[in-house]
Amino acid sequence: MRHRRRRAQRRAMIPDAVISRVGRALGVRQSHVAIIDR
Repeated sequence: MRHRRRRAQRRAMIPDAVISRVGRALGVRQSHVAIIDR
């Protein structure tokens, strides 16, 4: 649970536009999440 909250905070810091652009380029939402997590 703690890990999930940390990831949520990082995602909130990143603009939605960037996530949308990366997600569309990869075509997978989990892919962009894993890349950002690293």
